[in-house]
Amino acid sequence: MTFLLRLYELGATLAAPVACRLTKTKLSKHGTDPRRFPERAGIATETRPDGSLLWFHAASVGESLSVLRLIEHLGDTYKDMNFLITSGTATSAQIVAKRLPPRTKHQFAPLDSVAYVRRFLDHWRPVGAVFVESELWPNMLRQTARRDIPMALINARISDRSAKNWKRMHRSA
Repeated sequence: MTFLLRLYELGATLAAPVACRLTKTKLSKHGTDPRRFPERAGIATETRPDGSLLWFHAASVGESLSVLRLIEHLGDTYKDMNFLITSGTATSAQIVAKRLPPRTKHQFAPLDSVAYVRRFLDHWRPVGAVFVESELWPNMLRQTARRDIPMALINARISDRSAKNWKRMHRSA
């Protein structure tokens, strides 16, 4: 692991409790049920269904809505597959909740703390992870990879400026 990743991991760990409090405040302002606040700390508020579960992670409303049709299609094709969609905003949670395909659950994504991500993965045990757009979090990616969970990135776009910055940190990227 590179120095930058170690530094990020340490910073994310130290910032996690404060980030959780700030997130609770933000979710509360949007009328989110307080029982869902622990999800941001990787604590599931739903039970994991039996069988295979494919996890989709999207940043917000647009990304979340963009994968619903794909989940529907996969659900029609693979009758024994269950789905989880995670996002980070109250608005996405409210909108997606009204449109969830069969056998699909929504949870808020855990903040990018190693402990929170591990707790999330321990509960959900996905057979695969699909990241939508370029909502990529280092600890989430590393912990998912450590469990040998196959990952895919769909609908990804990156600006020339971002690509140039990533090239400068290619070992960490």
